[in-house]
Amino acid sequence: MVNLFVSNDDLESLCYQVEEGTESGNKRLSLLAVATNFHLAEAAFDAACTTTHPHRHLTLRHRARVIREHEPK
Repeated sequence: MVNLFVSNDDLESLCYQVEEGTESGNKRLSLLAVATNFHLAEAAFDAACTTTHPHRHLTLRHRARVIREHEPK
């Protein structure tokens, strides 16, 4: 895990999140990535779905809104 020292203003701009969740998707297990823009967040999500976490339930969010979900096969 990488620890970053950021200000509160910087945290507000990291509004896109890639999360690993439980099989039901009801609970977040870990935060895989945060980003300031959609394209960067989508690239992180796609990489997680195809390379690093293909057998996990993944969610791409913009704040509380779910943009995309990956269900393991």
